[in-house]
Amino acid sequence: SLAGGLDREMAWQGTLEQLKLDKPRTFRLEAPASLKISRSGLKIGQAHLSAGKAQFHLDGFDLTPSEMRTAGHFNGLPVAMLGLPLRRDLHSDELLGGDWDIAATDTLNGHLKIWHESGTWTVENLTLTPTHASLDVTARNNRVEAKADLSLKNGSTLDLQFATQVARDAQAWTIPAASPLSLKATGRVTSLDWLGPLLLKDLDI
Repeated sequence: SLAGGLDREMAWQGTLEQLKLDKPRTFRLEAPASLKISRSGLKIGQAHLSAGKAQFHLDGFDLTPSEMRTAGHFNGLPVAMLGLPLRRDLHSDELLGGDWDIAATDTLNGHLKIWHESGTWTVENLTLTPTHASLDVTARNNRVEAKADLSLKNGSTLDLQFATQVARDAQAWTIPAASPLSLKATGRVTSLDWLGPLLLKDLDI
């Protein structure tokens, strides 16, 4: 539900009092949030939303035809809510936390950070337990760099670094075909025993 009205410039200003969605997932607004809708765009103030265990805290969202600015943080986000194309026999009760601060104008600047809070991954009878995992994506004047690292309870580790240049095409941000790409991966596997069941299944042996 909404509460508010039009001002002299025919912009609607008020508050979003209630919001609840049941499909595809239960999602609700925990407290009223300021809202402005005008010919020049959409602006939302601080907001607290929940989806089961997941809690989202929006510091602000400002959208106009020429720019988008948003910031906030979240915790308790089930990895299943990300809609990743996972193999059918891969299951996880992983919970994620994160924060973001993004400004997309003529150039892209900001960051997105996601980290492991709790949970495990299971494939067949194999359980992988992360002790640390994070993804850190930063953008500075259209240059995007991403760093990901993973540490498992069995001592195995993986570190990834990725960098490229993006460009704004109409209303979308894309990676032009001519943009340079760099990718670096390093890791340590303490034992190959846990890979056996996975390799045998994938190779249909």
